[in-house]
Amino acid sequence: MDEAERLKQKVESGEAKTYTEAEKLVENKPDFSVRDIKNLSEELKLRVEAAQKEREKDVEQKLSDRDILIGESKRTEELLEATQETLEYFESMQKLGELTNPDNVKKIEDLRALLKSLEDQQSEIIRKMAVIESTPEVLNKVYDAAKKEEVERTIKQEIEKAHELFDPQIGQLADSIKQLSGRKEFLWDQQAQKKETVLGAWREIGKLFDSAKNLLGEKSRFGYELDEIFRNGRDSEKLKQQLSEARKSLGLFKGKEKAAIDFILSKSSEFKRYDLADQEFSATAQQLEGVKTDETGLAEQYKTIIESSWEKQNEINELTGNNRHDLPSDLSFVLKHNIDSIVSDIKRQPAGWRRSDVEDSKITILRDSLINIEEKAGGVHLIYSSPEQNKKGE
Repeated sequence: MDEAERLKQKVESGEAKTYTEAEKLVENKPDFSVRDIKNLSEELKLRVEAAQKEREKDVEQKLSDRDILIGESKRTEELLEATQETLEYFESMQKLGELTNPDNVKKIEDLRALLKSLEDQQSEIIRKMAVIESTPEVLNKVYDAAKKEEVERTIKQEIEKAHELFDPQIGQLADSIKQLSGRKEFLWDQQAQKKETVLGAWREIGKLFDSAKNLLGEKSRFGYELDEIFRNGRDSEKLKQQLSEARKSLGLFKGKEKAAIDFILSKSSEFKRYDLADQEFSATAQQLEGVKTDETGLAEQYKTIIESSWEKQNEINELTGNNRHDLPSDLSFVLKHNIDSIVSDIKRQPAGWRRSDVEDSKITILRDSLINIEEKAGGVHLIYSSPEQNKKGE
């Protein structure tokens, strides 16, 4: 719309009474509306984004070209070294009076020309790479990639050092768990045998009570009292004390009853046998309590190893900016792997009587010991949360 049409529109619409007034309105009105400005802004944003994408695409292409040039440079360098070595060899032979005929001399000259050509190619590659790397965006990308590669290399080295330090400790811990499990298996077997011996000795004392009741006869009410004493006396000293008290309470004309009690108390060897068996059973139970204490000690060792690995893991996390638990997790798997190896050794043992039962028992005790140690050390929280995080959660 030209200016004359805009003036006419102002007058006809009543917005201006005269053409002079319309001219003033047109002069004061901006050329662009708000919508026009918004549209222009969106268009400019799109152009900026397109330009950025184009620059990024150009940078990626240059980085790709640089990678290709690096590959060419390596290949050219290999050819240069091979050509240089070959040329030096034949030149040396020539100086010694060998390879003097024209054909050999020509070949040596060809090698010199090839060497010069390769040197020129390498110089050109280096020049092209320098041109590419002179672009700031490319240089930044190259620097970032080199920095990332250096961080990854450092992390790899730190993890290798950590495993060199901690893997032997985990191996020793696995051996200790194996030994502990063996002791636990032996003591459990001993405890079962001792328990059977205790029960057997108690049954023999019970037979004494049966013999005493037979002496009294079926109709004797004192026989029921003897049964009550036996049922309540799972301790030989208490049993003998109750028998003595029962005898003292007997009045006149209780000869059979007194004889029955004296018969039982006279069999001191049976009570001694029971006492000895009970003492041995208690000693075995005490040793098993000691195994639990040792198990707690191994849990503390495991906890110390994992918490120490967290110190190294935290250093790695600072380098990467991530919050990971790779090293503690790896060490927990190393321990499980060592235990699995011990299990495999157990399964490879020569077959024998009841081998499968013994084998299953050994493996079960071994795996249960591992589980107990892991739980006492802190369970999954020890692996997946740093010591600092665990302290905050307490």
